[in-house]
Amino acid sequence: KSLDKKAMKSDDSLSSCASYATISSISIQKSDSGFSDSASSSIQASSCFEQILAVERIYHENIQEYISKYSRPLRRYLNPTEIVDLFQNIEKISAISQTIVRQCDRFIDKSNTIRMPISIIYQPCVR
Repeated sequence: KSLDKKAMKSDDSLSSCASYATISSISIQKSDSGFSDSASSSIQASSCFEQILAVERIYHENIQEYISKYSRPLRRYLNPTEIVDLFQNIEKISAISQTIVRQCDRFIDKSNTIRMPISIIYQPCVR
């Protein structure tokens, strides 16, 4: 029943560092206010949408990894109060993240994503 906390901490910090490196390597382009109808702003809007999707995918993968690596295995060793304290909403957050990724994927497949308000991908999460 004993856990190797040092190994878990080491794995966690390596995973977090890798995640940060991946997220920080995504180039973020500045865009105008969105009121311009130029081709440049359309390309930037599409790029912003793709960047949101890329970051959300990485975030969702990391949450899934933490759930499978820590949350579920630790349920055997911790009491219910400790589980709630440590992992209170991680399953719900994972579900919301998955919904956002699915919404982004669905809208990227459509040809009219350039004219679509970015807030539409978050609507299923706030209902």
